[in-house]
Amino acid sequence: GFVDADHAWVREHATTLPEIEKATLRLVALRASRNLTNAAARLGMAPVSLSRWIGRRKLPMKIAH
Repeated sequence: GFVDADHAWVREHATTLPEIEKATLRLVALRASRNLTNAAARLGMAPVSLSRWIGRRKLPMKIAH
């Protein structure tokens, strides 16, 4: 579930190891889930927090809020 566009996005937007890890986990959860709420549950975070994280970034995928 981690496509070439995801790899490129992480390389461009995440510079530290913690940022790379966080971005990778969130992108994989988003790709593997039916919706944002399910992705947030997989990550153990509130859907609003994941939505805000998405809102602050131009992700390599369309996310339905």
